[in-house]
Amino acid sequence: MELNFKGTEPQYMSLGAAGADLEALHEEVLLPNEQVMIDTGTAVEIPEGYFGLCCPRSSLCNKKGLHMVNSLGIIDSDYRGTMRFVYKNTSDEEVIIQKGERIGQLIIIPFVKANLVKADTLGDTIRGEGGFGSTNK
Repeated sequence: MELNFKGTEPQYMSLGAAGADLEALHEEVLLPNEQVMIDTGTAVEIPEGYFGLCCPRSSLCNKKGLHMVNSLGIIDSDYRGTMRFVYKNTSDEEVIIQKGERIGQLIIIPFVKANLVKADTLGDTIRGEGGFGSTNK
């Protein structure tokens, strides 16, 4: 599959990498407990029937105490803006993201669009409405 892009080229950093790394467009300074939206300056043209999943890089959490606020970002096939990542500094120290530093990954995934039908009842299952730890495990 071809993926058209403008801006900095997303790069697969190893042969088995599922996600293409994206870089910070500008230097960003995050103070302790501060939340910042970091722009990659990269936009993509994702084919219809696919979406992009923006995922954090584990090294930003592990080494710098940065957490992606919304955990994952979805890039729809009709979106043409730049990809941005919202990170929060959970460390007690100032964190600097350098221009060109890899800040996230883009994974391209196919999807099926459901035909949503309003129903008065839903089919029964053993689990039923149990959730949020209802299995006690």
